[in-house]
Formats: sequence, C-alpha cells, structure tokens
Amino acid sequence: MTAMEELEGRLIGYRERLPVEPLEYAALMERAENATEEVRWIKDQLAKITGREEGRSAKP
Repeated sequence: MTAMEELEGRLIGYRERLPVEPLEYAALMERAENATEEVRWIKDQLAKITGREEGRSAKP
C-alpha cells in the first residue's frame, strides 16, 4: 500500500519534469489512483477474511 502511495507522490512531484502531454499525465495519474484503490480494497478484504478466521478459531 505504501509503495503505491509513494508512486503517486513521486508522479505528482515529477509532473513538470516528465515529457508528457497534459492528457497523458492525467491518464497516468488516473491509472495510478485506480491501482491504489484496488490495492486498498484487496487489503481491506484480506483483513476481513483474516478477522473472520481468527473469530472462528477462537470459538470453543
């Protein structure tokens, strides 16, 4: 998760130095944001599954 957020930050920081058109940059940022959201969703789902499994194993 942190790596994706770091990538987004770097892309924002390098905006003026990247040889891309504004539309290309916007598309790149949108894809990076979508990827970050997907990773966040997967992380949340794994946490839910893990929590359920821990709850099952704690029952006598």
